[in-house]
Amino acid sequence: QVSMNITDYRQTSLSEVYRVISLKSHQMGVDILNSELVGLVPEEAFGNATPEDLKMKNMTPHRYINGHVRRVTQNFDSCLKDSNFR
Repeated sequence: QVSMNITDYRQTSLSEVYRVISLKSHQMGVDILNSELVGLVPEEAFGNATPEDLKMKNMTPHRYINGHVRRVTQNFDSCLKDSNFR
């Protein structure tokens, strides 16, 4: 098992992390069975890869932070429209 925190996906994308770990594990005769994301992630953190490319089984649309931000902003805009606050 490999565990890490990725603090700047713009510096190192998830696909780059996966590529290096995959390369190192193959050199040791070990295959990657799956990978896991804990928390939320921006869509662009994947680089050119998809969750399937990275063998992520737990990746669902609600794990992308972009969708949460969109919903919150839409709800906020809706509340402003419905209020007398101008």
